[in-house]
Amino acid sequence: MAIGLAGIFLVVTTACSSGTMGGMNSTDAKVQTLQERAEQNLDNRTGNPAEAGRRAVEDLSATQEELGDSAEEAAENIGKKAKAGLEEAKEETEDFLQGSARQAEDVADTVTSKANRDLKKSKRALEDTVDAAENKAKKDLKTTKRALEDAEDAID
Repeated sequence: MAIGLAGIFLVVTTACSSGTMGGMNSTDAKVQTLQERAEQNLDNRTGNPAEAGRRAVEDLSATQEELGDSAEEAAENIGKKAKAGLEEAKEETEDFLQGSARQAEDVADTVTSKANRDLKKSKRALEDTVDAAENKAKKDLKTTKRALEDAEDAID
């Protein structure tokens, strides 16, 4: 009988000290309650082995139920934290994509502006080339006309 209660006490104290349940206040409180209950049962042992066995079974059932509840709460908390993490990741991804879209628009605007400036420069350069060619052609035409006039005067 004492061995059975000591075993329950060992299970409870081991669960209390294990890292698997650390960090959860409600779980720590339940484990502490279970530990205190096991200690009290050891202190209140009776000389009746049947009574001690009945208590051990009750305590073991209660311990399993309470630890099961604690595990369920821990699983729910983990699920909530995972969901919150996913929501945060989704928001950060959306922010990143919006930022990337803005950057892409900025790059497109910059490229368009540069292309327009380059086009204007090319147009001016072409106009200057055409003007220079016209001026050269007019000058050459005048020179040729004078040469023809001079040749005509020489024939007369």
